[in-house]
Amino acid sequence: MLSSRTESEYRWYVRRWQAAGRPDASSWVESFAGPHQRRNARAALVWWHRTELGATLRLASQRAPQKVPEAFSERELAQVLQAAVATHQRAAPTLTLLYLTDARIGEATGTSRRHH
Repeated sequence: MLSSRTESEYRWYVRRWQAAGRPDASSWVESFAGPHQRRNARAALVWWHRTELGATLRLASQRAPQKVPEAFSERELAQVLQAAVATHQRAAPTLTLLYLTDARIGEATGTSRRHH
């Protein structure tokens, strides 16, 4: 069962699809610019076909977008380094090395984690 908000959003997508003349579902989903819109449009059509028509609509899954981490601002980095100095004398130089080189802790220390 969907929340009322999700169902309302799905119905909005279905109305748009119907107003467009019920074009090919895959092409219509791909016509959306953003990955979130494509995922929601796909989910809405799959839901509508299942609940309203009792049919299965097979559409390729839409990959979840990967978010790119943002770098610290100079002010934020200064605050982190200040906290590191208060923690341990080697913490600030280690964080500086990691931040400036994009190294992982294991890369910087020459260690690796083994999964058993």
